[in-house]
Order: sequence, then structure tokens, then C-alpha cells
Amino acid sequence: MRTMRVMGSVVTALLVAMLFGIIQSELQEGALIPDTDTQDKASENAAPTPSSEHEDDNSLGYTGSRLRQDDSPPRIVEHPSDLIVSKGEPATLNCKAEGRPAPTVEWYKDGERVETDRDNPRSHRMLLPSGSLFFLRIVHGRRSKPDDGSYVCVARNYLGQAVSHNASLEVASPPHPPRPLTPVPSHSVPSPPVPHPRPPSHPVSPHPPSPHPPVPSSPGTYVPAPHPPTTLIFS
Repeated sequence: MRTMRVMGSVVTALLVAMLFGIIQSELQEGALIPDTDTQDKASENAAPTPSSEHEDDNSLGYTGSRLRQDDSPPRIVEHPSDLIVSKGEPATLNCKAEGRPAPTVEWYKDGERVETDRDNPRSHRMLLPSGSLFFLRIVHGRRSKPDDGSYVCVARNYLGQAVSHNASLEVASPPHPPRPLTPVPSHSVPSPPVPHPRPPSHPVSPHPPSPHPPVPSSPGTYVPAPHPPTTLIFS
């Protein structure tokens, strides 16, 4: 009985050893190793890892985009022009830039960045979508002149920046009230005096003298006036 048990154990051990040897031989022959051709094809179809040349360029503060062949640095296509504006009037400094990706535009006055409505909603300066700077009204006083100066617009993207020409904004002085006119002495030649007629040496009666002398008469007596002599003419 004991002999049979021992023989059974030996047979079991032999079977286990045979199975283990079969598994090892199959592993050595490559039955369970993946095909190298399949691995090569998979590696060929895999997307290539981008090189360091196409990594993000954060030197200019631009993130989230990779360099592409159709990207281009910004350039100014419309420069601002000099302006002379009256106090309290609206004004616009034009500026337009192109590039890919679309550049952002900022304005500088006398070397300092201009505050617009995007920085302060109460600002009287507005940065338009085109890049132009619009003044709701020109602010100018005796002590404060915030709008008078020299301006430039700067366009930027991750490939670089472009600066426009300088443009001056000058506030026109108000007109002075008219001065009173001062009479100018005339230098013309005086006209000669007009002679006046001299009065007669004897007083002249307003009534012409009568051709007949007056006839004296006494009170209450009627004396007819003499008639002139009658002249008879015979034919």
C-alpha cells in the first residue's frame, strides 16, 4: 500500500516536470514572445515626438501655441498721424497691425504706457478693436495736460513686436478776445475852406419898392392911387 502511494507521487512529480519543461521550451522558441515585425510597424505608425525646435517659446510671454509655418511676426500697416485738437473735443489716433497669431496692441505716450478703458472702465481713452486709440474728449488744463504729448503704438505676438511712427497730439489754445480798435490819425490833405457870402452893407427890404410914391392922406379921406399914364398907339 505504501509502495503504491510512493509510485503515485513519483508519477505526479514527473508529470509536473514534463509540463514545466514544455512551457520553458515554448518560451525559448518564441511562441509567447510578441512578433518584432508587429512592434516595428507599431513604432512606425506612432506619432513622432516633437523636437525641441517646436517646443513653446515663452521668451516673449506667449504660451499655449506652437510654432507653425504660417505664423508671422507683427507689422504695422497703418501708422498714426499728428493731430491738433481743441480742448474737450473727441480725437482718434489710428493704428493697425497684422500678424499670425493676431498681435495685441498697446499705446505709449512719452515712453509711458497709456491707460485705456481696458485697464480702467472710467478712462476717457478707448482702445478700439482695430488697435486705434480713441479719446472721448481731450483733457487739458493749466496744471494737468494728460493728453498732450508724443504717441506710439506697439504690436506684439510670440514671434516679436513692431513699433509705429511717432505721432504728436497737440491741444489748440483758445482764441483770444478781440482788442478794441485804436483810432489812427488821418494823414490826408485837408480840403480848402468854403467861402461864405458877405452880408450887404445896407439892409435890404424884403418887399420891392413901389414905382409910385405914396400919397399922403388925412384921416377919414379916401385918396385913390394914381394910375400909370396910358400910351396910345395909332396904326
